Amino acid sequence: MSTVLLPASSPSIERSGRWHTSKTGSLIASWCGASLKFLHTGQSLSIKVGPLTERKDRFNGGTPMLACVISQSSKDEEVMLLDFEPSQTLELFVAKTEEDASKQRVVELTLIDWASILEIEAFICPSADSVQRPPHYDYVRSLHIGDSISCGLSDGSTPIARGCLDAFPFVTRDALRKEGLKMEIDMVAFPGASLTDPTQEEIDAEMNIPKGLEKGFLHHPFPNFTEEEDGASAESSPESSLGVHVPSFVDNLRTAFPQVVISGCDIGKGMKEESTMDGLHPTIDGQAILVASWLDEARKIVKSISDMH
Repeated sequence: MSTVLLPASSPSIERSGRWHTSKTGSLIASWCGASLKFLHTGQSLSIKVGPLTERKDRFNGGTPMLACVISQSSKDEEVMLLDFEPSQTLELFVAKTEEDASKQRVVELTLIDWASILEIEAFICPSADSVQRPPHYDYVRSLHIGDSISCGLSDGSTPIARGCLDAFPFVTRDALRKEGLKMEIDMVAFPGASLTDPTQEEIDAEMNIPKGLEKGFLHHPFPNFTEEEDGASAESSPESSLGVHVPSFVDNLRTAFPQVVISGCDIGKGMKEESTMDGLHPTIDGQAILVASWLDEARKIVKSISDMH
């Protein structure tokens, strides 16, 4: 059976999230949540990754690099979790019958591991026209700016099998999609610990605190189980908490941009320590608590924006 190499940068492939196009036409993603989406018809489909593909941290809880979701309807969905070596080719789909080959399916690929770089050079398919761009439709596109909680980071004690797809932004998106609300996400999220240098005090004391996060950076997002000493700790006192300033910040935004839908929501209000793996990063159950707090507000936002169109 003859096949062709379709460049990953082909206009037939829709992108979400942050992708860089190399001089050779390959696509490179290093921010989890970056995704590609297209329609496929034919006997087979494979993916060819480039030499820049690399797992930066293999001790990040075992989250695979890529999720591949192939579906013909919302009830007929196959999910594959994949890891790659540099310059590897992997098979994504093989039709079992001629009838299967003739059916059109939706293929969605998402970089789900915050600690990976993925370079996609091409897709191998029967012909160039076996891959088509999804039809245009009106949908709400959401920019999500987050951190390790949005990435679905695991410390290894509790698996987060699907990485960022098991974190609250994408779980909320999937719930709204099942309700018939059309939503896409562009996510920019990275663990804060990797962005913060240790303080000199921590270095001198050999405290072994990663990147200064605990001492020099963190205001705890879930203060209802932060320990208090003599009435309040520096991390849990209302004056030092970022959350206490959010309502006035939202009001100021509404005043400055009356034409924009702006809302505030405390998604961590129901979080309990037992729903985290280390006092900070949610387990799957913890992510579900965040979804429960955010879903109604997200639904209102998506519906209100959809109604404008």
